[in-house]
Amino acid sequence: MMKNILITILLIITVGLSAFIAYDKLINVTKTEVKKEDKKEVKETNKKLTKADVKYYTSMVPFTPEDLDNIKDAYTGQKTTIDDINDETKYSMAFNNTFRTTEKPSKEDYSKEFLELYGGNAPEEVTDYVNVKASDMEETMKRLYNISLNNVSSFEYPGGRVFKLGNYYCLYMGRGSTGSYKMTDDRQLHYEYDDNDNLIIAESVLIGFENLETHKIDVYNNTSRTTKIGEIDDYIENYIGNGFVPTNFKHTFKKNNDGNYYWYSTEVIE
Repeated sequence: MMKNILITILLIITVGLSAFIAYDKLINVTKTEVKKEDKKEVKETNKKLTKADVKYYTSMVPFTPEDLDNIKDAYTGQKTTIDDINDETKYSMAFNNTFRTTEKPSKEDYSKEFLELYGGNAPEEVTDYVNVKASDMEETMKRLYNISLNNVSSFEYPGGRVFKLGNYYCLYMGRGSTGSYKMTDDRQLHYEYDDNDNLIIAESVLIGFENLETHKIDVYNNTSRTTKIGEIDDYIENYIGNGFVPTNFKHTFKKNNDGNYYWYSTEVIE
């Protein structure tokens, strides 16, 4: 009798252990599957970017190749958000990032102000302007800064002025200007995604300004010209890593309702 009881107890223990082991394996498999699923979601949400992708995003960051009072950019050395950048700068960046077209507005769309810049020439003589489709520029504005172009009639652009002529935006290049250059050290381009799914890009930059008196390029740490690093004879890229220490900027990009990233802010990495 006692022997039968012992056998029964051993059977119960064996069955219990088997059930526990099976349950434990099930739990572990489930945890593993969840972890794999989490990683899959993260991978799909936080897309892996190529170097070209990162450079594409940095091209959205406001930078003006000319020193104009009413056109500001994001490389001043102070934290700059999309609300700090005025409309003139956003329009200029959108125009610059929109594909040029060989199509032209009709002569009836030429404005009086536009023609006056050409000395009152007849419309058929006005040929030396650069133009983009208004619809394309509207899409670019949305892509870069998540805002509307609002059918603006004209705005200042480095080296000239842009006019809305019919279904096109046309650039009149009416004056010379002192150029400035932003040079990025591609070896130091890095990106990550933060906890809010924002895209963060680190960019190392030198800023150069043409000096009309010395015919050299003055190199600074930012567009505010806070610190002059030196002067060079030719292109800045020849000097990155050769004694010229660039400024490290942090760019933050947020998602719009379409799931695409647009530029939101820039600040110096101390």
